[in-house]
Amino acid sequence: MPSAYSARRRAGLLATVAAAAALTAVPTAQAAAPAVLGPRDVTAYVWASKVNVRWGPNVWQPALGQVGPGNVSARCQTPGDQVTYGRYTNYWWTLITIPGSGEMGYISDVFVRGGNNNEPVPGIPVC
Repeated sequence: MPSAYSARRRAGLLATVAAAAALTAVPTAQAAAPAVLGPRDVTAYVWASKVNVRWGPNVWQPALGQVGPGNVSARCQTPGDQVTYGRYTNYWWTLITIPGSGEMGYISDVFVRGGNNNEPVPGIPVC
C-alpha cells in the first residue's frame, strides 16, 4: 500500500506538470513583465541570499535565476525534493515570480521565512 508521503509526492508531481504546462502557455511578452502580485499571490520573505530558482521542485532542475534576501511574490507550494541547509530541512517548494524578470520558478521552503522543518509555510496556498 502506498504511503501518505508517496501519495503527496504523486499529487505534487501532478501539480508540477500542470504548473509547467501553464508556464509554457504564457506568451513571452507576459513572461518578461515585471513581477507583481497576481490575484492569488502572497508575499513571502526569502531570508538567504542567492537562492536558486528552479524550473521545478527538484534540485536537478535547471536554475532560472537567483533571489534573496527579500520579499517575493509566491503563488503556491508543493512537495518535491528534500533540501537540507544547516539545521533546516524541507521537501516543500514554493512557486514564485522572479523579481525583475516575471519568470516563475520554484525555491525550497528551507529558504522561506515562517515555516517549520518538513511542513508547508503557513499562509502560502498549496498547489
